[in-house]
Amino acid sequence: MNKQKITTQVNSFSNGVRVAFGISGIVALVLGLLILIAPMKTASIITAIVALYALVSGVIYLGIGIFSRTQSTPKRILNCVLGAMFLAAGILAFTDLDNSTVVLASFVAIMIGIVWVAEGVVALTTLSRSPNRLVSGGYSVLCVIAGVLVLFGPFTFASILWLILGISLMVLGAIQALRAFSFKGNVVIIGQN
Repeated sequence: MNKQKITTQVNSFSNGVRVAFGISGIVALVLGLLILIAPMKTASIITAIVALYALVSGVIYLGIGIFSRTQSTPKRILNCVLGAMFLAAGILAFTDLDNSTVVLASFVAIMIGIVWVAEGVVALTTLSRSPNRLVSGGYSVLCVIAGVLVLFGPFTFASILWLILGISLMVLGAIQALRAFSFKGNVVIIGQN
Protein backbone atom coordinates (compact mmCIF):
# COMPACT_ATOMS: atom_id res chain seq x y z
CA MET A 1 0.00 0.00 0.00
CA ASN A 2 1.23 3.47 -0.72
CA LYS A 3 1.46 6.27 1.83
CA GLN A 4 -1.44 8.29 0.37
CA LYS A 5 -3.86 5.31 0.41
CA ILE A 6 -2.98 4.54 4.05
CA THR A 7 -3.43 8.19 4.99
CA THR A 8 -6.85 8.28 3.30
CA GLN A 9 -7.98 5.11 5.10
CA VAL A 10 -6.76 6.40 8.48
CA ASN A 11 -8.43 9.78 7.91
CA SER A 12 -11.68 8.02 7.00
CA PHE A 13 -11.44 5.89 10.15
CA SER A 14 -10.63 8.99 12.23
CA ASN A 15 -13.70 10.77 10.90
CA GLY A 16 -15.83 7.74 11.76
CA VAL A 17 -14.46 7.70 15.31
CA ARG A 18 -15.06 11.45 15.63
CA VAL A 19 -18.68 11.07 14.48
CA ALA A 20 -19.23 8.15 16.88
CA PHE A 21 -17.79 10.19 19.78
CA GLY A 22 -19.97 13.14 18.84
CA ILE A 23 -23.20 11.20 18.49
CA SER A 24 -22.70 9.17 21.68
CA GLY A 25 -21.77 12.34 23.58
CA ILE A 26 -24.82 14.24 22.38
CA VAL A 27 -27.15 11.31 23.11
CA ALA A 28 -25.75 10.99 26.66
CA LEU A 29 -25.97 14.76 27.19
CA VAL A 30 -29.60 14.90 26.02
CA LEU A 31 -30.57 11.85 28.09
CA GLY A 32 -28.88 13.38 31.16
CA LEU A 33 -30.74 16.66 30.62
CA LEU A 34 -34.04 14.83 30.23
CA ILE A 35 -33.44 12.96 33.48
CA LEU A 36 -32.67 16.21 35.32
CA ILE A 37 -35.49 18.25 33.75
CA ALA A 38 -38.22 15.60 33.91
CA PRO A 39 -37.01 12.68 36.03
CA MET A 40 -40.38 10.97 36.43
CA LYS A 41 -41.34 11.33 32.76
CA THR A 42 -37.97 9.94 31.65
CA ALA A 43 -38.28 7.04 34.09
CA SER A 44 -41.81 6.41 32.80
CA ILE A 45 -40.49 6.21 29.23
CA ILE A 46 -37.95 3.60 30.32
CA THR A 47 -40.70 1.71 32.14
CA ALA A 48 -42.81 1.84 28.96
CA ILE A 49 -39.89 0.35 27.01
CA VAL A 50 -39.61 -2.47 29.57
CA ALA A 51 -43.39 -3.00 29.38
CA LEU A 52 -43.25 -3.10 25.58
CA TYR A 53 -40.45 -5.67 25.82
CA ALA A 54 -42.69 -7.74 28.12
CA LEU A 55 -45.58 -7.58 25.63
CA VAL A 56 -43.41 -8.60 22.67
CA SER A 57 -41.79 -11.40 24.68
CA GLY A 58 -45.21 -12.60 25.79
CA VAL A 59 -46.45 -12.83 22.22
CA ILE A 60 -43.28 -14.67 21.16
CA TYR A 61 -43.49 -17.21 24.02
CA LEU A 62 -47.20 -17.76 23.37
CA GLY A 63 -46.45 -18.26 19.69
CA ILE A 64 -43.75 -20.81 20.51
CA GLY A 65 -46.08 -22.61 22.91
CA ILE A 66 -49.01 -22.69 20.51
CA PHE A 67 -47.33 -23.29 17.16
CA SER A 68 -44.21 -25.30 17.98
CA ARG A 69 -44.40 -28.88 16.76
CA THR A 70 -40.91 -29.90 17.85
CA GLN A 71 -41.35 -29.36 21.60
CA SER A 72 -43.02 -31.72 24.02
CA THR A 73 -46.41 -30.80 25.48
CA PRO A 74 -45.04 -29.83 28.93
CA LYS A 75 -42.51 -27.45 27.31
CA ARG A 76 -45.23 -25.94 25.16
CA ILE A 77 -47.44 -25.42 28.21
CA LEU A 78 -44.55 -23.75 30.06
CA ASN A 79 -43.94 -21.44 27.09
CA CYS A 80 -47.64 -20.51 27.09
CA VAL A 81 -47.61 -19.85 30.85
CA LEU A 82 -44.46 -17.73 30.54
CA GLY A 83 -45.97 -15.85 27.59
CA ALA A 84 -49.15 -15.17 29.55
CA MET A 85 -47.10 -13.90 32.51
CA PHE A 86 -45.10 -11.56 30.26
CA LEU A 87 -48.31 -10.29 28.64
CA ALA A 88 -49.96 -9.74 32.02
CA ALA A 89 -46.92 -7.83 33.29
CA GLY A 90 -46.80 -5.65 30.17
CA ILE A 91 -50.52 -4.91 30.22
CA LEU A 92 -50.45 -4.18 33.95
CA ALA A 93 -47.49 -1.82 33.50
CA PHE A 94 -49.25 0.09 30.72
CA THR A 95 -52.51 0.43 32.66
CA ASP A 96 -50.78 2.57 35.31
CA LEU A 97 -47.39 3.64 34.01
CA ASP A 98 -46.61 6.06 36.86
CA ASN A 99 -47.13 3.47 39.60
CA SER A 100 -45.34 0.85 37.51
CA THR A 101 -42.37 3.22 37.31
CA VAL A 102 -42.28 3.54 41.09
CA VAL A 103 -42.55 -0.24 41.48
CA LEU A 104 -39.78 -0.88 38.93
CA ALA A 105 -37.47 1.70 40.55
CA SER A 106 -38.16 0.28 44.00
CA PHE A 107 -37.61 -3.29 42.77
CA VAL A 108 -34.22 -2.39 41.28
CA ALA A 109 -33.24 -0.57 44.49
CA ILE A 110 -34.33 -3.52 46.66
CA MET A 111 -32.23 -5.87 44.52
CA ILE A 112 -29.22 -3.55 44.97
CA GLY A 113 -29.84 -3.47 48.73
CA ILE A 114 -30.03 -7.27 48.94
CA VAL A 115 -26.83 -7.62 46.90
CA TRP A 116 -24.99 -5.14 49.16
CA VAL A 117 -26.09 -6.98 52.30
CA ALA A 118 -25.03 -10.31 50.77
CA GLU A 119 -21.70 -8.82 49.69
CA GLY A 120 -21.10 -7.58 53.23
CA VAL A 121 -21.93 -10.98 54.71
CA VAL A 122 -19.62 -12.73 52.24
CA ALA A 123 -16.84 -10.26 53.06
CA LEU A 124 -17.35 -11.00 56.77
CA THR A 125 -17.06 -14.74 56.17
CA THR A 126 -13.71 -14.30 54.42
CA LEU A 127 -12.36 -11.90 57.06
CA SER A 128 -10.10 -14.52 58.68
CA ARG A 129 -8.16 -14.99 55.41
CA SER A 130 -7.87 -11.29 54.65
CA PRO A 131 -4.39 -9.71 54.74
CA ASN A 132 -5.93 -6.47 56.08
CA ARG A 133 -8.73 -7.34 58.47
CA LEU A 134 -9.47 -3.74 59.41
CA VAL A 135 -10.16 -2.68 55.82
CA SER A 136 -12.07 -5.88 55.02
CA GLY A 137 -14.10 -5.65 58.22
CA GLY A 138 -14.91 -1.99 57.58
CA TYR A 139 -15.90 -2.80 54.02
CA SER A 140 -18.22 -5.60 55.09
CA VAL A 141 -19.89 -3.48 57.78
CA LEU A 142 -20.37 -0.58 55.34
CA CYS A 143 -21.88 -2.93 52.74
CA VAL A 144 -24.38 -4.30 55.24
CA ILE A 145 -25.29 -0.82 56.56
CA ALA A 146 -25.68 0.59 53.02
CA GLY A 147 -27.78 -2.39 51.96
CA VAL A 148 -30.06 -2.10 54.99
CA LEU A 149 -30.48 1.66 54.41
CA VAL A 150 -31.47 0.99 50.81
CA LEU A 151 -33.94 -1.69 51.91
CA PHE A 152 -35.62 0.74 54.32
CA GLY A 153 -35.95 3.48 51.68
CA PRO A 154 -35.76 1.93 48.23
CA PHE A 155 -37.59 4.66 46.32
CA THR A 156 -35.55 7.42 47.96
CA PHE A 157 -32.37 5.54 47.03
CA ALA A 158 -33.63 5.00 43.46
CA SER A 159 -34.46 8.71 43.14
CA ILE A 160 -31.01 9.76 44.30
CA LEU A 161 -29.37 7.22 42.02
CA TRP A 162 -31.51 8.46 39.10
CA LEU A 163 -30.39 12.06 39.66
CA ILE A 164 -26.74 11.00 39.94
CA LEU A 165 -27.17 9.10 36.66
CA GLY A 166 -28.63 12.22 35.02
CA ILE A 167 -25.76 14.42 36.19
CA SER A 168 -23.19 11.82 35.17
CA LEU A 169 -24.68 11.39 31.70
CA MET A 170 -24.80 15.13 31.20
CA VAL A 171 -21.18 15.71 32.25
CA LEU A 172 -19.77 12.65 30.50
CA GLY A 173 -21.82 13.39 27.37
CA ALA A 174 -20.46 16.93 27.19
CA ILE A 175 -16.90 15.64 27.62
CA GLN A 176 -17.45 12.98 24.95
CA ALA A 177 -18.80 15.62 22.53
CA LEU A 178 -15.70 17.76 23.22
CA ARG A 179 -13.54 14.74 22.49
CA ALA A 180 -15.20 14.48 19.11
CA PHE A 181 -14.08 18.01 18.23
CA SER A 182 -10.54 17.47 19.47
CA PHE A 183 -9.96 13.94 18.11
CA LYS A 184 -7.23 13.75 15.49
CA GLY A 185 -6.13 10.57 13.81
CA ASN A 186 -2.36 10.76 13.51
CA VAL A 187 -0.86 8.72 10.70
CA VAL A 188 2.34 6.93 11.59
CA ILE A 189 3.87 4.74 8.91
CA ILE A 190 6.49 2.43 10.37
CA GLY A 191 9.58 1.83 8.26
CA GLN A 192 9.14 4.98 6.12
CA ASN A 193 11.50 7.95 6.31
